[in-house]
Amino acid sequence: MNRELRLMIITLLIGYNLFPLLLSIIPGSGDWGFLLSMVGLYFVNGFLSFASGLVYSLRHGWQIWLPALVGVLFLPTMLIFYNSSAVGYLVGYMVVAIFGMLLGSFGGRGIDE
Repeated sequence: MNRELRLMIITLLIGYNLFPLLLSIIPGSGDWGFLLSMVGLYFVNGFLSFASGLVYSLRHGWQIWLPALVGVLFLPTMLIFYNSSAVGYLVGYMVVAIFGMLLGSFGGRGIDE
């Protein structure tokens, strides 16, 4: 496993889990908990998924397994902080990663193709 892939995995795991963890720790976030949870699910995690696909494909071209990895890395977060209704987000993050990869593979060098 190359260094860039390890860095991406660590970044996604921290990014997916940090926002809901902070919401559970910060006092008074219960008043805004649902709204902040939606911000995390839609914007923070969506951005992380898109950016991971974009950045990785800029360097390595199209990798068919990357969207599946993005989904698998969200799975522990879904099981710990959310419920089974978050499966739609898991699929959505995979689709967003595909869009990032498409954009990155057109603009990148694709040295691993």
